[in-house]
Amino acid sequence: MSVRVDGSLDGIDWEQAKADLAADNFDPFLRARVWGGWGYRKLDFPYVQPALSEAQLPVHHLMLAVKPVADPSAAALPAPRLRDTVHAYLRWAMRIPEPEANAEYRAMREQLAARDLVPSIPLARYVGHDPAAPLSVHEITGDGQDLAGVEALYASVFPPGATVVDPTAFRRMVEDNGRLAPDVRYHLWALRERPGAPVSGMVSFFSLPGVGFGGYLALGTPLRGQGKLRSVVARVEEQMRRDNTRARGWLIECEPEGDALRIFGRLGFREIALDYRQPPLPGRGDDAPRLALAYKAFGAVYAPADLVRDELYEAVRSVFATVYGIDTPERHPILVDLEAQIRAWPTSAVKWRLA
Repeated sequence: MSVRVDGSLDGIDWEQAKADLAADNFDPFLRARVWGGWGYRKLDFPYVQPALSEAQLPVHHLMLAVKPVADPSAAALPAPRLRDTVHAYLRWAMRIPEPEANAEYRAMREQLAARDLVPSIPLARYVGHDPAAPLSVHEITGDGQDLAGVEALYASVFPPGATVVDPTAFRRMVEDNGRLAPDVRYHLWALRERPGAPVSGMVSFFSLPGVGFGGYLALGTPLRGQGKLRSVVARVEEQMRRDNTRARGWLIECEPEGDALRIFGRLGFREIALDYRQPPLPGRGDDAPRLALAYKAFGAVYAPADLVRDELYEAVRSVFATVYGIDTPERHPILVDLEAQIRAWPTSAVKWRLA
C-alpha cells in the first residue's frame, strides 16, 4: 500500500490508501489508522488467533476489528454474536473442525460468557491518534529544537530530589544517542496540543534489548486532564516496537505512594512484587530511593503479563547497565538483592503485587 505521510504521521492520503489496499506489507500502525478512517473499531476483548499449523504457535498480538453497518454509531457488539462469529471463523476459515477442542477458543468463549456486550474502541484512539484528544509529538534531536521548552517544563514539574536529574542531562542524552549500542535508542519528545502551540508536555524513554524503559513524563496545561496520557502511552509503545521488535513490553519506576500507580494501572501497568530501589543518580551519593517497579505488555492488557523471572532479571540488568551506567550491574548490591527476591518466588512466573 502506498500512503503519503508527513513527519508526524498525520497526513494520510486516504484516497491513495483505498486504491492501493491490495499490497499486504503496509505499516501496521498506519494500517490501523487507515481502517479506522473507514469506520472500523477494535473490539475490546482478548482475541487470540489459534496456531495455523502444528509447527506454529498461537498469535497473541492481533486484534479483532468490527465496522458497524446497520447502526454506524453502535459502539458495542452482543457477546453471544461475537462468540458465534469467532466460532464460525475458526471452523470455516481456519479449518478447525471442532473449535470447542481448541484452547484459545475456549478461553475466548469463557471470557465472552461473562459479558453481555463487548465494547469497541476507535482504531485511531487505540494507536494514540485520538481526534478527540489531539496530541502533537516532536522528537528532539541534535539541533536542540524544543529542548529549552522541555527543560523548563521538566524543572517546573519535578522539584529537586533523589529521583530527579538536572535538566541539562537531557541535552547530553540526546547528544550521546549516536554513541549508544546499535540495539539501544533514547528518545526525548516535546508534546503539544497541536503543531505550533507552546510545549506543554514531555516524555523520555529508552528502547533496550528485549524491553522498553520509561524515563520522565510531564503533562502541563493544556494537556493535563484531557485523556491524553493514553495517547502518549500508545505512541511510546509504537516507537519502542519500531526500535526493537524483540521487546514485548516496558518497565516504569514511580513513587509507591500517591496517584501514579493508580493512574498507570488504569492503562495496563502492574506493580511487580519487589522491594525495589532506584540506583543512585549522579551527584546523589548513596541515595537509593525506594520506588515501585511496574511492567506493561504492549497493546491492550486484559490479564497479568506472562513475564518470567529470568526475563525480568535480564530486563532490569539491562536498565541498570544502560540507563544508570553501571558497568557490572550483576555485582551491584541493589541488583544482587533484587535477584535474591526474584529467586525466592515459588514459581518462575513473575509475582505481581495485589492492587
